[in-house]
Amino acid sequence: MQAFRRDDVERIVRPLAEDCATDIVECAGGDPFDAIQTLFVPLFVDTCERYFGVPVPRTIRGQFFQWTVAVSGLLFGPPYERDRAWATAEAGADRVAQFVDLAIAEAIEQVAGNPFAARRDDLVLHRLARQHVKDPDGMSWPTMRAIMVGMIMGSVPTNALAAGHILEILLSRPEAMEAARAAAQGGDDAQLSRCLFEAMRFKPLNPGPWRRCGKNAYVVARGTSRETTIRPDTVVLASTQSAMLDPRSVDRPERFDGTRDPAVSLLFGYGLHWCVGKAMADAQITQGFKALLRQQGHLMRAPGPAGRMRLLGLFPEHLSVQIR
Repeated sequence: MQAFRRDDVERIVRPLAEDCATDIVECAGGDPFDAIQTLFVPLFVDTCERYFGVPVPRTIRGQFFQWTVAVSGLLFGPPYERDRAWATAEAGADRVAQFVDLAIAEAIEQVAGNPFAARRDDLVLHRLARQHVKDPDGMSWPTMRAIMVGMIMGSVPTNALAAGHILEILLSRPEAMEAARAAAQGGDDAQLSRCLFEAMRFKPLNPGPWRRCGKNAYVVARGTSRETTIRPDTVVLASTQSAMLDPRSVDRPERFDGTRDPAVSLLFGYGLHWCVGKAMADAQITQGFKALLRQQGHLMRAPGPAGRMRLLGLFPEHLSVQIR
């Protein structure tokens, strides 16, 4: 928390995301453009440079995204895919770590070697570098690398996955699109966020977390007709997707409701498993969609195959839209 401060979201992340997304969308004009590769991937990678402090050349940002996707797919994907995905994920992690190591070296040199250099308190890596200079053992290079690689892997591919799923729902459900558009044009970020993540309830990041039963067998729904014994070492899925559509807990779950209580959402986990990057992801995704939805005209799919989602594994990679 000394490096990723609570007030950074409103002070740094949200304004950076708004500026970046606005520039991208205004440059696109009224022509069809790939919302994933032209808007959302650059927006999320831009945060790596302008907030994390890890520069990524514009010429390879598409590749950088692919490297993070490979790692995220291994970490959060189905366990039965891990053997096949391991080598690709390892290669992706190595490439991302190379960029992080270069950034660490530069940050330490600037902090330690030039006492008159401008203090970059807006860059997370410079905050870590100052701790490293004061206490190299307490904030070691491997620790710095682990923090930065972890944050990149936890934000870039995950946010792109979320944005792609939200966009697909908005384009498929007119009531969701109109509610989000009204919030964006009214400048109500809080309401826009509620609309976007209510839309994502219909197409969440994944069906839920995969888990493996521990040493002892576990009985589910004991004493009911659904009683089931899960044997040790069995892989199970805790289906948060199903839970968010369960009428016993969610009122009229099939209906889009932009005023729905966020408490029914499990998109960011629950309790001790709550996503630590939720506020940052919310700010970035909301600003990306606000730039799209506050333009004059209506957001719609581009004509032809370009207007249909194409995937990279489980991750949205291409979806072209236009504003008419």
